[in-house]
Amino acid sequence: MNFEKPRSPMTSARADAGDADAGAGDWKGGEYLAVSVIGHGILVKGDIEAKDDLRLEGRIIGNVRCHTLILGEGGSVAGNVYAERVRVAGTVKGSIETGDLAIEASGRVKGNATYSRVRIANGGIIDGRFKPRPAPTDEPAETPPRKVPSGRARLKLIEAPAKEQPKRNRP
Repeated sequence: MNFEKPRSPMTSARADAGDADAGAGDWKGGEYLAVSVIGHGILVKGDIEAKDDLRLEGRIIGNVRCHTLILGEGGSVAGNVYAERVRVAGTVKGSIETGDLAIEASGRVKGNATYSRVRIANGGIIDGRFKPRPAPTDEPAETPPRKVPSGRARLKLIEAPAKEQPKRNRP
């Protein structure tokens, strides 16, 4: 039995040519996510939503929502990006919400980013605020203190047991 990930002819050819991103597709919940490509010279005006990974070498004027966005050096997004993983080697003008964010040396981000993990290569340019996602916790949220109804607060004084004083030896 062969349990390898299925590879499309395009992915196989890219892998044979030594392309590091040839396996950019991924398994998700037992389903293989393919890589959709918007090539150099293509301009898309409008939002893009894909359950697959997206490799962008062209330009998008609109929001992008996908599993993984791989933005090549010639690629650009003028809009917001929502993805589990984002790698920026091109230009993003808009906010980014992601789990894993990687900004390459040629990457340019003008806008705010929310992330779980971030990696910025030497030379990457950022113009905006970066904010880590809050880490998920297993602890229940703290309950706020109860407000005392108007009027006097009722307090009960509990006396602490007196400490026994050490005996001193007097000369």
